[in-house]
Amino acid sequence: MKTDFFDQVRRSYEENRQGLFTYALALTRSRAAAEDAVHGVICRLLNRGKVPGEVRPYLFRAVRNAVVDGWRRGSSREEPLFNIHRQGAGGGGPEQALQLQQCLFRLERDQREVIVLKIYQGLTLSLIH
Repeated sequence: MKTDFFDQVRRSYEENRQGLFTYALALTRSRAAAEDAVHGVICRLLNRGKVPGEVRPYLFRAVRNAVVDGWRRGSSREEPLFNIHRQGAGGGGPEQALQLQQCLFRLERDQREVIVLKIYQGLTLSLIH
């Protein structure tokens, strides 16, 4: 019984880890803070003892909540370290990736969040709120 739960969590993490990290990084602009948010969410899911029916939106919502909690604690450190890459996306070299990164970070945090959710993860804010 517990093995099934741990397998579900492991699969959910493996299927969503890059997207969760990209999302957290878009919000925090810090690799360390993004990793902390994602890992904290997975630990809380393990402590919860059950996987929600809609696990993907749950994970993204939980990451967002973890990041917001970090902002409230004043522990966010912003650094321009956002590496966007879509699996299966064609074209574009390092110069274009850097240019895209710079453009995204000129946007307000909310606007950047919407773009990352929709374009890079196929989600909308209504699914995670």
